[in-house]
Amino acid sequence: MEIVDSHIHLWRRSRGDYDWLKPDLEEIFRDFGPEDYVPATDGFNTVGAVLVQAAPTVAETEYLLELAQHVQWIRGVVGWVDFESNAVAALKRLADNPFFKGIRPMLQDITLTDWVLNRDFSPVFETLESLGLTFDALIQPRHLDIITRLMARHPMLRLVIDHCAKPNVSAGQFDDWALAIGRLAECPSVSVKFSGLTTEANKGESDALVYAPYLRHLFSAFGEDRVMWGSDWPVVNLSTSAQQWFEVSEGLTRGLSVGHRQKFWSRNAQVFYGLDC
Repeated sequence: MEIVDSHIHLWRRSRGDYDWLKPDLEEIFRDFGPEDYVPATDGFNTVGAVLVQAAPTVAETEYLLELAQHVQWIRGVVGWVDFESNAVAALKRLADNPFFKGIRPMLQDITLTDWVLNRDFSPVFETLESLGLTFDALIQPRHLDIITRLMARHPMLRLVIDHCAKPNVSAGQFDDWALAIGRLAECPSVSVKFSGLTTEANKGESDALVYAPYLRHLFSAFGEDRVMWGSDWPVVNLSTSAQQWFEVSEGLTRGLSVGHRQKFWSRNAQVFYGLDC
């Protein structure tokens, strides 16, 4: 089974723009480069990965694009632009690089829940659509209805929800999350990443039964063409490991048809991001 990992990070702390990366996050408070990802996913048949921003700077996006130029298995980069300053020009410039696939503002870290609905941002979304670029929504359940409103304005925007919108698995949050993400799934250009759930669960939780209801609901709401797998490495190390998350996900998808498994593990990410792998 070939795997396209739809969500990984690489960072070098000396670059100085990872303000969220503090010493108390001891499992990930160090540099992570391409040479670290390969052994962390030993045993996966990974044919490609999508490298996602971890700092709110265009400089970091350019750093990631440089990595993609030299690392064969990095197939695409999701970067960042400043929505409040020259975003359209930045998008047009970055789009000249074939590895640049889209952007991710760090919405979960913005206090104003409906920040993304600012009417002044409409040209940014229109530019994403016209350039065929994607939008990763790094959100929490409080944002789901906001993203539904965003999609009503921009129904052709190709948007993917990161980490299932981070339901509080440890507290058993499900019903309100399921209802809100189900409404969002009615937008046909919205996809979702099955990633990042172990860091929302109790530390070290690797029982597939804990995560099964979430994946079942995603398949029910989004169908087999709009759910993709991601490791969220190395952030996954805060709770478990990429290997443990792979084993959980593999167990949960073992009963699917061959075609459905192929879509979940690779094809959906390839199509969404337009990857050459």
